[in-house]
Amino acid sequence: MNREKQARAPGTLADLLCLDDHTTSDYALLDCFGDRYLCAHNAVFMRIRRLFLSQGFLYTSSPGALWSDYSVFPLLTLQDIIHNECVPYQATLPTIRRIANQNPSFEIDSDLLSTLLVHNHVLHESAHCVSFRILTERFPGAQLRTHKCTYVTACLLCEAYANAIESLAAALALSEHHRFFYSVNSYIKPLSRRSLFLCECVRVFGFAKVFAIGILVFLRLNARKTHDDSETRRFIFQAVGFQNGITRAERALLNSLITTGFGLSTRFVTDTTPTFFRHQNCTEEYEAVCASLFDPRASTALNLLQGLRELVEYTCRSTVHAGLMIGGPDEQSLASD
Repeated sequence: MNREKQARAPGTLADLLCLDDHTTSDYALLDCFGDRYLCAHNAVFMRIRRLFLSQGFLYTSSPGALWSDYSVFPLLTLQDIIHNECVPYQATLPTIRRIANQNPSFEIDSDLLSTLLVHNHVLHESAHCVSFRILTERFPGAQLRTHKCTYVTACLLCEAYANAIESLAAALALSEHHRFFYSVNSYIKPLSRRSLFLCECVRVFGFAKVFAIGILVFLRLNARKTHDDSETRRFIFQAVGFQNGITRAERALLNSLITTGFGLSTRFVTDTTPTFFRHQNCTEEYEAVCASLFDPRASTALNLLQGLRELVEYTCRSTVHAGLMIGGPDEQSLASD
């Protein structure tokens, strides 16, 4: 696979610190390098932050059992994070500030710096918390606890939601510094070609529909349906409301969005997701859900569509933050940097 070469953000550590320090946000984690910048410049990042905090969840950089467990084994600490309503993260800013103060003229390539730094993943974990809370309200908690197939469907939806959120937030990282700060606070390294493509899809179809397609595509991948088949594509078209009334050019753009707009590593698809469900003692249910996920005759598909609708509508509801209006008349501002 060809990897896109990104322009590198020039400057010193002190320059990057100055850029982050001169950005303000009431919702930012002040000891997390780049968090203020992303809260101020990335509408999707900020939307999830507001939803996360409005639901009563918290962040912590204080060493404790949850913080330690997450630092050691993040995948299998996910349900503990949701249960404790708290996302751990590394306080990266104080260390970077001390190192920069030791040599204010120290220059380092941004790609190398991104490789050497410990990354935070608060956006991804926050999205998990937000989506699980929404689905818990949609499917009562008792049902999630006692009906394993419903639980597996919800977990797959939450992972797909987090993947889609990260991808669309990455698409807004159109400047060199934005790409750098996003790369050290996400599992995804922004690629300018994909960013421009996703922004064009949002311009044509609207954020809500592109977001819904992203969730369904990641759901397909997490269910190990890695090949593109006409039945699954038809299900996605119908679920998002694109059965009729679109031009040939729009259909071609949608097909490209489904096949190339979103992606996961092969290792994640084949190993990581099954490992999570094996730890949850849900291997059989996971296999069963995967087999029927996009079958419109199965109850799994009904739960999926209901959950998808709740996730998209809640996330895109303009009343959460009228200034952003994701899914409303100002959504083209999402493509601004």
